[in-house]
Amino acid sequence: MPQARANAIERLVARFTRNGYVRVPQEARKGEGHKKYKKGWEVRLVFASEAELEEAQRSLRATGMRYGQSFLKGKQWIQPIYGKKAVEAFGAWVEGRREADS
Repeated sequence: MPQARANAIERLVARFTRNGYVRVPQEARKGEGHKKYKKGWEVRLVFASEAELEEAQRSLRATGMRYGQSFLKGKQWIQPIYGKKAVEAFGAWVEGRREADS
């Protein structure tokens, strides 16, 4: 893996483990219909400033991962990353860091 991509992944994992979270669909609720239950696969990265958000977006581009529209929630910036593949990739990155730290 090229060093720039590895560094970008390391920065993203550090941000994610600080205060990011993952949402996965609840199979039991899918029958409620799209208008009532719209939850899909999503990773959310949370940032204290716009500068942190922009750094994360650069890191995401370096990894080749596509991301959604960022938004302000309270006083924090949220960067969503949608899709099952994104959730699985983040999971693998976080697990790889845990293994490296052991």
